[in-house]
Order: sequence, then structure tokens, then C-alpha cells
Amino acid sequence: MDEEKEKNNKTAEETAEEHVSPAEVSANSEGTEAPTDEKNRKEPRLGWGFRILYMLGGLSLIVYLIAVLNENFANFMSRYFGAPIRAVLASISGIVPFSISELIVILLIPAFIAIIIVANKYYSGTWRKILVFSGKVLSVAVVLIIIYTLGFGTGYHTSTLDKRLGIDKHPVSTEELRDTARHLTELVNKEATNQTYGEDGFSKMPYSLSAMNNKLLVAYDGIYEKYEFIQPMNSRLKPVMLSELMSYTHITGVYSYFTGEANLNIAFPDYTLPFTAAHELAHQRGIAREDEANFVAFLVCSASEDSYIRYSAYLMMLEYVTNAYYTAVSGYKAYDFAAFRELMVADPKVSEALSAYEKANGVTLSKYAELKEAMNADAALSTAVRECEKTAEALDFYNKRVVAVTDYNATLDMRKAQVVAEEHAFNEFFKKYEHNIIASVSGAVNDTYLKFQGTPGSASYGMVVDLAVAYYKSGK
Repeated sequence: MDEEKEKNNKTAEETAEEHVSPAEVSANSEGTEAPTDEKNRKEPRLGWGFRILYMLGGLSLIVYLIAVLNENFANFMSRYFGAPIRAVLASISGIVPFSISELIVILLIPAFIAIIIVANKYYSGTWRKILVFSGKVLSVAVVLIIIYTLGFGTGYHTSTLDKRLGIDKHPVSTEELRDTARHLTELVNKEATNQTYGEDGFSKMPYSLSAMNNKLLVAYDGIYEKYEFIQPMNSRLKPVMLSELMSYTHITGVYSYFTGEANLNIAFPDYTLPFTAAHELAHQRGIAREDEANFVAFLVCSASEDSYIRYSAYLMMLEYVTNAYYTAVSGYKAYDFAAFRELMVADPKVSEALSAYEKANGVTLSKYAELKEAMNADAALSTAVRECEKTAEALDFYNKRVVAVTDYNATLDMRKAQVVAEEHAFNEFFKKYEHNIIASVSGAVNDTYLKFQGTPGSASYGMVVDLAVAYYKSGK
């Protein structure tokens, strides 16, 4: 009995140990770790939605790489995948009259501060939490990469515009620049007679930005059937609220690929707005390269039924061509006549003829104009100079420079007074923004971005000149 009782008491004690109260469990478990599976359940994880997004980002980069390597694939992607993406984005962002992309840029700093606060409060406990939160934040960048690679980036690697237009683009000569500049000058002068100019020298756009938008869309309608590679679209231009600040970056417009918006700096003079707007609308329609967007803008604006839009196209293109023309003419550097005279003295025959002429006429030649008169009057001197290889080459170079500079100045003189005043007014306007650190940084960033896309960088804006010269030479 006693043994049985003792046995029963032992069993009761063991049972009591097995059925411990929750409070005792809590007390006894202090300082011990929870089971591994329970701990993992409490740690944050990157869900399957984010994982799939990252896989799509990797796939889009592969697609983009193929487009970089294969022009035909880039054409296919830009037309059949990029076009729908750009159209959807433009339709969504077009619901509101303001620039969503500008608003996003303005909110970047507050958003960055909010991210730091949230990360510090909820995701700073362990490395796993930090990595998961970083993955979630970086998913935004992945979305932007997908939109860029599939929606817009392949456009940098499509067939070039000269191939699509069927024109022969080639390095242009000084004479071709002269002829194109003179043709454009005639067109500008013709449209200038229809414009109204203010006391500040600037022409005045005779309608609102909204009306200009509609007129450009009508002009684009006439282009779609002729050039099927340009995507049909009905879209709204977005005036930038901070245009004055934007002017310090020297940016007149920007296409925001992640919202599908064509943004316009409205602080610049009126005559620049239609052409710049058409340029950004070209980007929106899949024309990625800067020189090609410039030329499509020219095609669209010059085909418009509105005189002011045509005026904008001709004057803006004339400025591009004139700048290139000036650079070409500047290449004919002036020979110092003293150096040329040394070449003459160094050759025995030329030196003898020169001395004879100067002694006979009691003069010392000190200018090219005097030399040309002397050669016209003295056959022996003329023959000696032209038969000497060095003096003949130098004189030929000088003559070409004289002709080039004379032609250049004559081309500038063809412009109407109103056009000259408009360009002078722009130079005065731009002095305020010309030299500043913001422009330097912005220019460097833009140049790097463009070179990364396989273009010549910021210089690609001016390459539109080659297209313009080839276009007019082809007679299209």
C-alpha cells in the first residue's frame, strides 16, 4: 500500500510538471530563443510579387541588349511594344493638365526623407529587414528600367532617320551649308512678314499654348500617313511650372518616358516654343535620337498650315545651319601676310620677281590685296607665285577663305531686319542663364546619358544640319 501510494504520488508530481501554467512557461522561457521556424515567420520577406518584378527587370535588360545588337529587332520592339506603352502612359498622364513628372521631381526630397524615417522605425532591427526594405525601395527603379527598356530605350537603336526617309546623309561642304542657309533664310523672311513683333524685338505667338498644342497635333496628323514609323497619338503638352528655374539648366523641353509626358519650358521666347514642343512630341512618338527628333519637328512644323509654326521651324533650323556654317568658315584661318611673304622670299624665282616688281614701282607689298593687284599687273610675278608649290597652295587657301567669308556675310545680310532683331533679342535674353553651375552639371549629365545610348552626346543636337542639307539637296 505504501509503495503504491508512493508511486501514485510520484505520478501526480510528474503530471503537475507536464501541465505547467502559461505564466510559468513565460517565466521559464525568459532569455531563451524562439524556435527557428517561428522566428523566420516574424522576419519580413520579399514577396513573390517583388521577385517576379525583379525577374521581369532582368528579362527587359536582355531584350534591350538584343535591340542594341540588332537593328531590325529594335525596329520591331519600338513599334510593336514601345508604341503601346508610350500611348498608355500618355493617355493616363494626359488626364491632368499639369506635369506629373515635374511634381514627382519636386516631391523627391520629401519622399527621400519619408523613406529614411520609415526605414529607421520599422526596418532597422536586423540586416534581413534592411535588405528586404532596400529591395522594396529599389523595385521602383526596376519599374522605371522596364518602362525605359521596353517603352523608349530601343528607339536609340532603330534604323536611322536618313534610311527611313530615303535620303543620302553625308558630311556637308561649306557650299552646301551656304545654299541651305540661303534657302531657309528666304523661307524665314517670307513667314516673317506675317508676324507681329514687340518692342523687345521678339515675335508674338498669336494664340495660347493649348491652341498651339492642337495645331501641332493637326500638323502631325498630316505626317503619319507619309511616314509610318512615326506613331499616331493624340496627346497633351505639359507646360513646366518651374520654367524659370529650368531655364538655368539650358533645357527647353524634356520627354519624361516614365510618365509619357512631353514637357515644355514656357519661359523661353515664343518663336522657340512650337519647334521645341514638336521635338518633345517626336520623342513621345518613338523618335529617340536628338538630331532625328529635331528633324521630325522641322518636318512637322514646316508642313503646318499655321504661319507662326512654320516661322518657328524655319528660324530654328536656320540657327542650327548658320552655326554649322560659321564653324566651317572659321576653319579657313587667315594666313598672316608676313608669313606668306617669307614663303615668297624663300623661293629664288618668286623672290626675284617680287624684288623686281617692288623696285620698279617703288612699293613694298604688305597685304594680300596689294599682292593680288601686283599679280594682275605683272605677269612674271603672277607666274612665279603660281609655279611655286608653297606660295600657290597658301594663295589658294587665302582665296578660298576670302570667298567663304564673303559668302557667309552676304548670307547673313539676306535676313530681314525683324529676323535679325529677334535673334539679337534672344542673345540678350540668354545672357541671364548662359554661365552657371547648374547648366554645367545638367549639360554633363545629359551628354553622358546620350553617349551611353550610343550617340555622339550633346553634339547630336547639331547633327540635324546634315539631315536638313541632305533633305533639301534630295529635293523632297
